[in-house]
Amino acid sequence: LGRHEEALEYQQKALVIRKKVFGEEHPSVATSYNNIGVSLWGLGRHEEALEYLQKALEYQQKALVIRKKVFSEEHPDVADSYNNIGVSFRDLGRHQEALEYQQKALVIRKKVFGEEHPDVAISYNSIGVSLGDLGRHEEALEYYQKAFIIACNIFEQEHPKQKLYLEDLVQCLRMIKDKQQRKSIQQEILVLCIKKFGEDHALTKLIRQALDSEGCKIL
Repeated sequence: LGRHEEALEYQQKALVIRKKVFGEEHPSVATSYNNIGVSLWGLGRHEEALEYLQKALEYQQKALVIRKKVFSEEHPDVADSYNNIGVSFRDLGRHQEALEYQQKALVIRKKVFGEEHPDVAISYNSIGVSLGDLGRHEEALEYYQKAFIIACNIFEQEHPKQKLYLEDLVQCLRMIKDKQQRKSIQQEILVLCIKKFGEDHALTKLIRQALDSEGCKIL
């Protein structure tokens, strides 16, 4: 909601508690450093933000080394570490490195959980974000689409992830130059939304609006 000052205050309190409970070099402590960095950046305090984001990356990398030693490579916690490092790289603007770590997380998650799992959907969406950051929107679209379809398949009831993934997908569609490709995917997603949520649901309306803006014939 853009309330960075308030968020920062709570994140700093969380950091104090986590350091006291877990010690300095713990993934949860790294997450707190990352959150503080994001809030400081939102407040325009960029030098301080970079310091916290760099520290978050350092601790996430240490957590990865420990988890690989304890669990071996193909373990959900190792995948989480790869994903967390990807988040830290993205927050530092190092998008290619972010993509590489998110791809590693996806490989492990698919092997451990199979295709249709919430963590796999998270990985697909994260890769979509990094590809978009790199200007590779056509590739990103494929990953956003997979994330949204999985979220529709695995959650029987409405879930916040479905809205998040669809919003990311629609945003990416706006960056696709091939109008026919945009229309085709929008129609496909509209059919899915109608089937899953019904005609009058907010998500169905969201993709309809995207089609309306294209001047497409609505189903």
